[in-house]
Amino acid sequence: MRAAKSARQVGTKRPEKTRHKMSISHNIPEIKEKKRKSLKATLPLPEVRAKRSGENAPNVKLTWKLVNDIREKYTSNNVTVTELAREYCNFVSYSTISAIINNRLWKK
Repeated sequence: MRAAKSARQVGTKRPEKTRHKMSISHNIPEIKEKKRKSLKATLPLPEVRAKRSGENAPNVKLTWKLVNDIREKYTSNNVTVTELAREYCNFVSYSTISAIINNRLWKK
């Protein structure tokens, strides 16, 4: 089943000159090499995950120090997940606190 085209695309075709330019740009070796060289293409998958996990992940909001504090408070002080979520509400949500405590996130 074909995807529906927007009203703007229906009945329009690119000129021959434009189509030719596009086909040339996709076949230039330098451009192909640049597209091929991404983080996933150059590193084995476990190394990619290691480089983009924990504190190295993009848009990270926590550090290992905060994560260890959360786990320590939960185990030693008998603090509930709800209380921890209220304390760290500026950083992360209740579900993230729960996942940290249960080692689904920020695994050691």
